[in-house]
Amino acid sequence: MRSLLMLLLLLPALPGFAQWNNSASANNPIVTTVNTDNYPFTVPDGAGGVIVLFEKSDGVATDLYAQKINVDGTIAWGNTASPVLICNAIDYQIEIRAIPDGAGGAFLCWEDYRHDPFMAEIYVQHINSSGTSLWTANGVRITSTTGREEFLPFLCSDGAGGVIVAWGWDNVVDNLQVNAQRLDAAGSALWTANGVQVSPAPGFRVAQSIVPDGSNGAIISFTDTRNDPNGLSYTLVTTSDLVNTDVYAQKLSGTGVRLWGDNALPVCTAAGNQENFYFTAAVPDGAGGIVVAFDDGRNDVPDVNGNPTNLDIFAQRLNSSGVPQWALNGVPLTTLANNQYFSALVADGANGFVACWNDESAGSVYSQRLNPSGTAMWTAGGVIVSPIAYPSYDPVLVADGSGNYVYCYTATNFNTLEAQKLNSSGALQWGNSGIVVCNANNAFPIQQKMVLSDNGAVIVAWEDGRNAGNSQDIYGSKILTTGILAGVGSFITIAAGDWNNPAIWQGGIVPSASSQVTVRHAVTVTANASCYSVLVEQPGGNLTVNAGVTLAVTH
Repeated sequence: MRSLLMLLLLLPALPGFAQWNNSASANNPIVTTVNTDNYPFTVPDGAGGVIVLFEKSDGVATDLYAQKINVDGTIAWGNTASPVLICNAIDYQIEIRAIPDGAGGAFLCWEDYRHDPFMAEIYVQHINSSGTSLWTANGVRITSTTGREEFLPFLCSDGAGGVIVAWGWDNVVDNLQVNAQRLDAAGSALWTANGVQVSPAPGFRVAQSIVPDGSNGAIISFTDTRNDPNGLSYTLVTTSDLVNTDVYAQKLSGTGVRLWGDNALPVCTAAGNQENFYFTAAVPDGAGGIVVAFDDGRNDVPDVNGNPTNLDIFAQRLNSSGVPQWALNGVPLTTLANNQYFSALVADGANGFVACWNDESAGSVYSQRLNPSGTAMWTAGGVIVSPIAYPSYDPVLVADGSGNYVYCYTATNFNTLEAQKLNSSGALQWGNSGIVVCNANNAFPIQQKMVLSDNGAVIVAWEDGRNAGNSQDIYGSKILTTGILAGVGSFITIAAGDWNNPAIWQGGIVPSASSQVTVRHAVTVTANASCYSVLVEQPGGNLTVNAGVTLAVTH
């Protein structure tokens, strides 16, 4: 009887599971305005759902909006055609980044051209769990410069209800640098106007990532040209005529003091280009330090046009004092032939780290796990995540909290979106080919982003072109831990009877632990059973669990 009572207590919240669509050709529309909705950026809402920030463009200006889709697949803010406004100042707002605020909302930052159509400034906003902007309407301006382009902001929590933002700036004359600013919980800047410069060392630099240091400060990694023979000439830097860029990092205290010296500290100064202004990523090391993964050209042989032909992937860990913890200039994740381009990095929950990247020669996604000492734990050169039978690109990566890792990537020349899961040993969990997330006609899904949902599931959102009249929209799907798309409909009763009798189920199969179940008849559970979710539809639906047995509903 206790099992029946527990089940009944769960039932009122379950009808929402009908909102997820488990068809890879249908998915769930998240944003479908009449304008172009693109470049989604996602953060978890803290309750198993996802907040999607994005750019909406009408061809004249670009504004910023947000939408939330709940854990059950329902749209939380307005509807798909009427999302929440973040900023509609004149001209362009682009390059949005966001982090969760820990209370169901998000902090976000972006480039903003309202003051000069050719020179962006940096703005920041805080929205709550209802999508309401908590700071100044259209954002808080944290740079106010003349003749200077402020670009590519990144942010992290300051651990005290505020944020720290880092960005690059270019005065288009003779300087290219990185600054940072801290804002308190009310959105007030705490450091010097226009931010603290991370390093005044010779050369030029571009921000790549920022992570919290656990003490109200932050660690910022950046590309640096000080050791490049052309790196002290602004003219050569801005034309990317560089052959030896490096990766450095700086730690700023909660009061904006440079803790790793004015010159900052090296992450990697190996020969060749590290990054050369490409994307890098970093995560906290769990002990006040940072782990940085990056494209590395130490083994490169440029072609006749100077293009790289043999980029590898390396990583380095700096402790809270900035001392390298792994081999000098980092440890290799892969040194396979041809180019590998870095994509994503996550902590593994056991003081180690998992990275994934694109392999240009194989046209596949690879991944590697490093333990806390920087030793590779999986196959040398990385595990092949996506099938090699057709090209796969641009993976995103989420740790599921149970020692597994979920990857989502575009495939077959951007015609489909696919996913795979690896366990802690690097073994494929969803077959050799993974699963198809989206294969809708003319969708051409790109710019996918992914967050962890509930019970090891993930939610993916992407830019989607299936509605040609709307140019681009944003769609999403929820992937269950068993590798199927969430959505009621797979298991529906067609007659009354015993739960374990195949004859009462459409398709003649009894539901399993991964099943979404719809009960439309009188059903009795006479032996222990399990499922992912249950929806009891009225009229006609009735579910009874006999005494002494259990129906385990995981959601």
